[in-house]
Amino acid sequence: MHTTVTVTCPIAESPRVSQVRRHVRSHPRAYLEVTWSVHLPIDQEPWHVGLVVGPSGCGKSTIARHLWPDALRAATNLTWDPSRSSSMAFRPVLSIKDITALLCSVGFSSPPAWLRPFHVLSTGQQFASPLPRLLAQAATDSAPSLVVCDEFTSVVDRTVAQIGSCALAKTVRQAQPTVHCDYLS
Repeated sequence: MHTTVTVTCPIAESPRVSQVRRHVRSHPRAYLEVTWSVHLPIDQEPWHVGLVVGPSGCGKSTIARHLWPDALRAATNLTWDPSRSSSMAFRPVLSIKDITALLCSVGFSSPPAWLRPFHVLSTGQQFASPLPRLLAQAATDSAPSLVVCDEFTSVVDRTVAQIGSCALAKTVRQAQPTVHCDYLS
């Protein structure tokens, strides 16, 4: 798949913007435009786990918002009951063994934390919590599903990110062949 993504936004003029322009020797213009041309080999062969990598600000999130807006939005649309533990947010058809495997597969492997409501979890735990729910939903839906998670490893250190990514890849590969996972870092 080859695509080109262009983002254009107006630049609101102000004294501070003028100072920044002079500081970086930027010419005045009414808008800012950035274009990315990307080739993703997702149509060439079956896949289960994809990874889009690059330095901060290179366009990974912008590309994801352009290519997979609904899948990316799914994580932000999840609801959490403030009176129930975060492990109770999974569909009732899943066994506790399935739920704990999914939680561990994204690096959320603290049984005491599984008993806490979402709103009292740490920032890292809150960040990791939607992904196992999305994977569970993808695995139990009758239609093929795509799970897209932006900044999957941004709130953990490199070692935890590597371990979590490997565990997640293993979990996805063991799931139904119709489940695809794409995470951006």
